[in-house]
Amino acid sequence: MKKATIALGFIVMSQSSFANDKVPSVNYILGDYYFPYVDKNKENQGCLTDFINKAFSSQGIEHQETIWLPWSIVLKSLLRQSDNSVSFPWAKTKEREKDYLYSQPLYTKNTYIWVLAKSAKKYHNIQSLKDTKVCIPSGYGVYGKTSQLIDKKQITRVTSLTMQGCFLQLKEEKVAAVYAGNDAVENFKAFDDKHSIFTRSFIAGHKTHYLVVSKKSPYAKQIIFTFNQGLDTLKKAGAPFNDKQCVTASQVN
Repeated sequence: MKKATIALGFIVMSQSSFANDKVPSVNYILGDYYFPYVDKNKENQGCLTDFINKAFSSQGIEHQETIWLPWSIVLKSLLRQSDNSVSFPWAKTKEREKDYLYSQPLYTKNTYIWVLAKSAKKYHNIQSLKDTKVCIPSGYGVYGKTSQLIDKKQITRVTSLTMQGCFLQLKEEKVAAVYAGNDAVENFKAFDDKHSIFTRSFIAGHKTHYLVVSKKSPYAKQIIFTFNQGLDTLKKAGAPFNDKQCVTASQVN
């Protein structure tokens, strides 16, 4: 019983120490565009960025600066910064967990295989994509059976610096499919405004997204602890992150 009491006391003391170690402010290292969550050209820098600001602000932590980079180098840059910088939204991988701490989940969503509408019957499940090329933007994680087939070299991963670039390759039939979320519609509407060229063929998997911070940061544990407290505060206030509302509001605006 005494051991249990001591252990509980240690946990409480550890949490108190995080709360008392004030994080001065936070910087964001982000890719310039990931509709509707992150957007360099929006006043609020995207609906997820706006929510992240509120979570930190609820704990007295202010956002100081945003560094905009290609998504493909964001995590490497975060690792080099080793300060009070964070990035979002990122899914978990075993490789990333070696270098970064993760917050509580922000949101979970489906990932789809997008194909040309005329090829929808041909590419109807993951097995039908064997011996084809699938475009996945640089820096995007791949999960589930899609990842397994890529590892086995039964599907060839082709990259592009942007999601728009992937859909352009699909339009030109340089690849058989694009691996992307439902928000991909915003990325290809510039050359498919009637949404008639591309279609979702099937669900490729599910991805949960998080805020991350480099383990090299002297504030790493404090930042994650404080941010998670902010998430709890917003949930209790009835204002958790609403993915569907975020997408809908961004399409209207």
